[in-house]
Amino acid sequence: MRADLIARRRDLLKDLAFGISLHDVVEHLSQKYMVSQSAIYKDWKRRRTWLDSIIGIDDPTAFFLELMAAHQEVKRLAVKEYLTGDNSAARIGALRLNQMIVTRDLITRVERLETQAR
Repeated sequence: MRADLIARRRDLLKDLAFGISLHDVVEHLSQKYMVSQSAIYKDWKRRRTWLDSIIGIDDPTAFFLELMAAHQEVKRLAVKEYLTGDNSAARIGALRLNQMIVTRDLITRVERLETQAR
């Protein structure tokens, strides 16, 4: 695989992992790598074919389980901060973080159900 394609796909994953919207990532990477936006969207659509080689996961199931455990720990800590925070800004921030996590969980589960229904 070409070095520029690997870098582009790594940037795509990294930016999405930071919570940047797909639309914004596509705009940024299409300019950065001087490719069409459709090329970036196609990368994302075909990620199942290249994801393992880009991030080097030997056991995708174990990786997913570790990721979910970390995700649940962040969620637990956000709820704890909301319940015990010493100021309103900390409590509101923790509540917003928890809401983002719950929303992301819901979206992921809906997408998984859609995939299974196909």
